[in-house]
Amino acid sequence: MIKLEGVRKRFKNGNIEVPVLRGLDLTIADGELVALMGASGSGKSTLLHILGGVDRVTEGNYFFDDIEVSKLSNSKVEDFRRKNAGFIFQQYALMEEYTVYENIALPLTIKGMPRKEIKKKVNEVMESLGLKELADKKPRKLSGGEQQRTAIARAIVSDKKLILADEPTGALDSENGENIMELLVKIHESSDKTIIVVTHDEKIAGYCDRIIRIKDGKICA
Repeated sequence: MIKLEGVRKRFKNGNIEVPVLRGLDLTIADGELVALMGASGSGKSTLLHILGGVDRVTEGNYFFDDIEVSKLSNSKVEDFRRKNAGFIFQQYALMEEYTVYENIALPLTIKGMPRKEIKKKVNEVMESLGLKELADKKPRKLSGGEQQRTAIARAIVSDKKLILADEPTGALDSENGENIMELLVKIHESSDKTIIVVTHDEKIAGYCDRIIRIKDGKICA
């Protein structure tokens, strides 16, 4: 379970502190598929980064299961992120010089997993996401939808509990965007992963179990 208590985030701009999150209280249950919605600058991406351990709270508490993430040292937060959070970005963030297979295998390679085990896990994920025939292709040879499916495969191959998607359909046309959301719903229904999607699109948010709306750094009623 994710639990936020009075979370505030401020960024420094010279000598001025700019508030972004203004006292958030939020609970997300294990296995939920949740949409975060809000205007540009509302704080939704900052919240996503805090949940994934990319950024730290300024004040308040962040609990992930039995881990009080907000009290961890920087090195322990990095460990938390590596073990628990997978990220999917709007612009895919694939390694252009790597093949589809190599991009998906990358987090397992970094972990030092044996090559035979990597091959088994990557092939299983590619099969489930319809990527087997694209294994040897590089990102520039893929469509936008294929690149995003590769990014999703990379995010889930390590079997992390938390998947964080920042505008995952924003660079896609409506048909491909809906296909990606149907894929995330399928992953959600077949696993115990918690999936949080930042989006500005009401239709995309409609695929989720719950919509959390943020305005001026606060949760809207």
